[in-house]
Amino acid sequence: MELSPKERIIEAAVKLFSEKGFDATSVDEIAKLAEVNKAMIYYYFSSKEELLSSIIKKSINDFTSIIEEID
Repeated sequence: MELSPKERIIEAAVKLFSEKGFDATSVDEIAKLAEVNKAMIYYYFSSKEELLSSIIKKSINDFTSIIEEID
């Protein structure tokens, strides 16, 4: 199943942030890895910081779901 542009952006950002760190990763690099143009990133996220915040929130929600399944 092919990922949506938003999902590709998030996956690319996670990969680059984990490899290079947040500050060392540019929006251009994320766009290139996700195979989208830079405008597409700003369509979904107002800034690189908002992209990171979205990743963190999704991770917390996923973790919470796992904990709830265990209980």
